[in-house]
Formats: sequence, structure tokens, C-alpha cells
Amino acid sequence: MVVYALRRLVQTLPVLFLSSILVFGLVRFIPGDPAMLIAGPDALPEQIVAARARLGLDKPIYVQYAIWLGQVVRGDLGVSILNGYPVFDLIARKFLATLQLTAGGLLVALCVSLPLGILSSVRRGGWFERLTSLVVALGQAIPTFWLGILLVLVFSLQLKWLPPSGQVAFSQKPGLALRLMILPSLTLGFYSATVLTRFLKSSMLEVMEMDYVRTARAKGLAETGVLTRHVLKNALIPVVTILGLQLGAFLGGAVVTESIFDWPGLGRLMLQAIGTRDYPVLQGTVLFIVTTFVCVTLITDLTYGFLDPRIRYQ
Repeated sequence: MVVYALRRLVQTLPVLFLSSILVFGLVRFIPGDPAMLIAGPDALPEQIVAARARLGLDKPIYVQYAIWLGQVVRGDLGVSILNGYPVFDLIARKFLATLQLTAGGLLVALCVSLPLGILSSVRRGGWFERLTSLVVALGQAIPTFWLGILLVLVFSLQLKWLPPSGQVAFSQKPGLALRLMILPSLTLGFYSATVLTRFLKSSMLEVMEMDYVRTARAKGLAETGVLTRHVLKNALIPVVTILGLQLGAFLGGAVVTESIFDWPGLGRLMLQAIGTRDYPVLQGTVLFIVTTFVCVTLITDLTYGFLDPRIRYQ
């Protein structure tokens, strides 16, 4: 298992290097010049040139990349062009809010998908399976932004049960913080719940037709034991893949959800950096999101090895 983990870790290094090149290059395609924003709309050409030199934008792009990569390797993501605040500190503050929203969305996804996927595969052909299929179809057809707006209209404006937007720390007002998390967590987690439900159901149905499951039942094992010890563990392998991808997307920042509910996470930070052409903040945020996604993928692969030892030797 240790050799398998080290091999997968080494394989992630080229991915991170190529990702840094893509991040740095794609950011430069954003229309607009940060130097003009810094110098102001009435700035003279000499002032714009001086601003570009101060920001290092007058150097060739490969030199800019080399300087930035050297800083990143040392753990320095630079400072914001607009306010001079360290990018790493900005990301750390916003990541806590995104992590909080991710936990809520993941909890919703698991609490919905596990019972629906398991029960619909066990009770095939009944009303529960048809109801599950309807929920899955609706969840994958409804756009996230529309669901978020609908939840705000119903539960905040009409029923007045929950606050419409905002975020506070649990250490300050735990009750209000929990109520503020409900709507964005439902919005973020509902789509993932339907995806996980569909994959869990199809995976369990496939595993239930395997010979070893028939053998376990022929030996007289209780149905609960067959499902937990033989079916569910093997059916979770493809589900772990989808769960890892969804978790990586959550941690990367759900831009739409954070915008609807005024949630101060990484998604909003990235949008603000795009609007202000703040290259260091945008580069640092996107690279952090990519790194987080790669780390989640690595953890997912290691989980494969735990669930199925055969994968370690491939």
C-alpha cells in the first residue's frame, strides 16, 4: 500500500507542473490591463508604462512565469495588485468559508444518495424505485442557479423560515450560522446527491448479479449481511470516483452557489479577481483549486486501494 501511495504521489507532480503553466498562460488571455486599472482612467502613457514595470508585466511572459513559479515553490503566492494583501492569506480566509459550505453540501449529498440508492436497488420495480428515478431526473434537469433562487423565494421570502444570504462564523453565532448554511448546502448538494444516487443504484444492481453474491445467499447468509459485507463494499468503488470529483468541485468553489447566497468563498474571490484583473490573486486561487482537486483525486485513488487490494498491483 505504501509503494502504491508513493507511486501515485509521484504521478501527481507532472500534473501540477503542467497545470501551473496552463493557469499562468490562460490568465494572460483575460481582456484588460492591470496597469491601466492601477494607474487610473486619466493616467498618462508614461504612468501606465511605469505601472507595468512596477508589476513586472514588462518582462517576457516566460520570465514572468519563472519568477512566479519560483515564488510558488517557496510557498509565496504573491500579493494582491489592488490592496497589497498576501494572496495566501486571502485564500486561507476564503477557503474556510468554502470548506464550511463543502461540508454542508457533502452532508446533503450523502444523506440523500445513500438511502435512495440502496433502497431503490433492493426494492426494484416498486413505487420507491419510480420515485427515486423521478427525483434523480429532476435533480439533474434543474439548473443550480434556478434551484437556489427558488429556495430563497420559498423558504426566505414566502415562508420566512430561513435567512436568504450571508455567512457568519460558528464561533460567533452558531444558531444563525447553521440557519445560513441550510439553503446553500441544499443547493450545492442536491445535484451531487442525484448523481451519486444513480451511480450507487446501478453499481449495486450490477454487483447483486455477481456469482459470489448468489453463493453468499445460497449459504444461508442473512440479506442484511449480504448487502453490507458483499454488495455495498464492492459497489462503492465507482461511487468513490464520483464522490471524489464532486468533493473536488465543492472545494474548488461553487461559483454559482456562492454568488446567489453571497457566500464569501473561493468562487467569489476568483470572480472578483477576474473583474479587477488582479493577476496574482487569480493565479493563486486557480492554482490552489487545481492543487486541491489533484489532492482529492489522489485520496480517491488511495481509497480504491483500500476497497479493492487488486488495484494496488496494477
